[in-house]
Amino acid sequence: MSVRSDAEALAVTIQPLLRSKPVQCWTLADLCEVILQDQVTIPAVQADYLAAQFDSVVTALAPIAALSANVVAGSKYLFELLALTTLDAVGLGKFDLAGGTCTATRADWTALIGLAAGSVACRAGNGSALNSSLSLAGATTSWVYATGSLACSGSGTLVPQFGQAAGPNGTSSVLVGSFFRVTRVP
Repeated sequence: MSVRSDAEALAVTIQPLLRSKPVQCWTLADLCEVILQDQVTIPAVQADYLAAQFDSVVTALAPIAALSANVVAGSKYLFELLALTTLDAVGLGKFDLAGGTCTATRADWTALIGLAAGSVACRAGNGSALNSSLSLAGATTSWVYATGSLACSGSGTLVPQFGQAAGPNGTSSVLVGSFFRVTRVP
């Protein structure tokens, strides 16, 4: 099948562009725009569940690739991350949202940190960079729940990162059952 006949078949479902420009006058750029706008859809809610433990033995942050969401430039998103953790007593841990390929004009978040002794600490931060990290202050941290909003300026993936905050010494881990949910806001 030729590119032109493919474009004509696709045009049946793309009435607004067809009214403004006959199929015979479409450029490759027009066709690509139609495919990107009308054929690729990003779900309103995306959620990933960590099925395998993610370990860190270094201070460099590394993307938790199993927790990923696709985001589109010009859109706003709400996100929540529940990370169940075990931390090395010296290395501890830290998180940020800069593990993917998207860019943001604004990212605001609040985090609750659950301590093994049953108490909860609260941390809040904001900024224009996804790489504003949240450091976990004590080895007794058993979970982190972070929630916030994001104004996306460049399409790509939004992926949390994890690494040790100090050290490195032993192994700090994000455990099976952790999740990352991203919701597009109209």
